[in-house]
Amino acid sequence: MSDDINHALTKSNSNLTTTKEADAPFEQHAVVLHQAIEQDRQSIETHLETLQRELEKGMDQVAEVKEKAVEIKKQTQRRIDHVQHKVRELQDWEGIVRKHPWQVVGASFALGFVFGSMLHKD
Repeated sequence: MSDDINHALTKSNSNLTTTKEADAPFEQHAVVLHQAIEQDRQSIETHLETLQRELEKGMDQVAEVKEKAVEIKKQTQRRIDHVQHKVRELQDWEGIVRKHPWQVVGASFALGFVFGSMLHKD
């Protein structure tokens, strides 16, 4: 019976040694995987930081473009208002005559002279 016990113990010890030896490549593989995962994590973190900086730059650029667009809109509206004002002034003949009576008389005289001379050439 002691031979059976010795044989069983020997077999059990050899199985433990085999299991430990079999676990060694697994542990090495786990270490390699852990290192690869850590490198990937660091790479992703670096890329995320870069992406964040680029996004912030983009947001700054969007804000600048928006400010420029608002300023251009204001300038355009001022120009439109100015043109509308000038058009209203030009449509107001009575206001023009009141502001510039002698120029209107001179222009009327000149136009009358030109048209009169064209009619009397016959």
